[in-house]
Amino acid sequence: MLLHKLKEIEIAIDDRKNSSLEQIQTASTLKDLLLQIDYKSEHITDLSLDRTLDLLIHLKGDDLSLEEENLVRTIFVTI
Repeated sequence: MLLHKLKEIEIAIDDRKNSSLEQIQTASTLKDLLLQIDYKSEHITDLSLDRTLDLLIHLKGDDLSLEEENLVRTIFVTI
């Protein structure tokens, strides 16, 4: 579900004429992180926003940027 929503956001970013390179890179980074999740062993649909952010921070090995965190929050609002 998260990857599906991220794909919708990526399409919207691509369709906007004023999209910045930073927005495109942020979506790409989150996509890479979400693809690292083993969805068979992680019950990601059961995760809260905070637990999902923690999981993504763990996968990244560093704090999420403000843009990355905001994009994750946007995804959760649209779910």
